[in-house]
Amino acid sequence: MSKVGDYVFFTENGTKYLLSYLGKEKQLTLPVVDGGYEIYQNAFIYSTCEKIIVAEGVTKINNKAFSNCTELTELQLSSTVTSLSSNALYVCRKIEKITVDVNNQVYSSLDGILYNKDVTEIILVPYSIQGEIVIPDTVTVIPEEAFCECESVTAVILPVGLLEIKDYAFCYCPSLTIIRYNGTQEQWDAIVKGEGWNEDTDCSIECLG
Repeated sequence: MSKVGDYVFFTENGTKYLLSYLGKEKQLTLPVVDGGYEIYQNAFIYSTCEKIIVAEGVTKINNKAFSNCTELTELQLSSTVTSLSSNALYVCRKIEKITVDVNNQVYSSLDGILYNKDVTEIILVPYSIQGEIVIPDTVTVIPEEAFCECESVTAVILPVGLLEIKDYAFCYCPSLTIIRYNGTQEQWDAIVKGEGWNEDTDCSIECLG
């Protein structure tokens, strides 16, 4: 093992990992290390940091890397990040936005939501994202549990090209009062809707087409 400031690293099978963070800073800019590295699972578990800027050279953020960072509100991804575990922000209930370097070839962000580079797929919606959310016209599927437990979302505008809303996509969104769809009622009825897609969410549907 080795240390760079308050960061502990180890190498396994030729891959360098950031194993843990020992400091107590509220805003972190991760170190740049020759050859790059991955962020190991649970590396920042229970950290009280509020903002993390992922450095150039970081390629992968593993399962539960930022687990239980209960004060974390913002995550910035560098251009070199090519893999972010779906559980990387496990129990990060205060996360409001994820931003991405414009030169990243895998991910992009829009209004705090993480998308693939072409903005055709939603990758991750922060738990504490707020207000009215506009889904881009390029998105055709709302993923499973995409907005589940997003307690501060008040309205969502969906594109006319939407084909499917997967299971529990909008479940338990207590502040969500309306979903506006940029198509006709007939088109809305044709969208495939998964099990419990709006379970425990009392919202109206408005078709604007």
